[in-house]
Amino acid sequence: MARPAADETAARALRPRVRPGKITKIEDSKVGQLLTLLDRSGVPQQLEELLAGRPGPAGVRPRTVLAGLLLAAYYTCRATIAEAWRILHFRLEPRARTWLGIPQQSPVTARECIAASRRLYRGFDRITTILDPARCDRRSRLPQEIAGAYADAWNVPSGRQAAERLQLLANQLVLTPVRLAHKHGHLRGWRGDVGVDATSIPVLVRPASDRTPTAPVEITAGWHYSGGSGEGTFG
Repeated sequence: MARPAADETAARALRPRVRPGKITKIEDSKVGQLLTLLDRSGVPQQLEELLAGRPGPAGVRPRTVLAGLLLAAYYTCRATIAEAWRILHFRLEPRARTWLGIPQQSPVTARECIAASRRLYRGFDRITTILDPARCDRRSRLPQEIAGAYADAWNVPSGRQAAERLQLLANQLVLTPVRLAHKHGHLRGWRGDVGVDATSIPVLVRPASDRTPTAPVEITAGWHYSGGSGEGTFG
């Protein structure tokens, strides 16, 4: 059964938040809990295997990148590299820093901050490079024929293989907390039914334009029409 709306609101209110402008330390126990989920999923280890032998600077390890994004999503509701960097370098206690290979001292000078940020971005870029079926800069619009070529890259054998691998890793991350919850009896009232709808998630990019022949490189986005509605949502 779905949780009542009032309970959902109360649960969100109890979740801790990093207060803006204050150096709020995150307890080692919470970091350890989220690291357990990551390690049980097996995703960090599989990413290490996929990246083994690739040329260039390694940057931050995949486990640390994913942990930073998970902590950012939990404490700020924004799973961005910028938030992950702030948390990893300014919010963690010494023990958690050791677990994740983060220096014990936070960066002080602008040069140190830039260097630490670049290492994290480099680690993230290596992950997206190995997983993305059609790697490109998604921050800008492209001519429609070029954007179409990137979309077509998802349909060739190598693109389908990369997409399937990405789907598998995503499923592992999603199912791990569910399996742990089931193991500990938190789902004992669940009768085994799951309902999935097709609600779209809005995206920041705009759809393809006939006026200016450009398109966004948001390959999986498209027009969504709710039942009985003539107005679509691009997501």
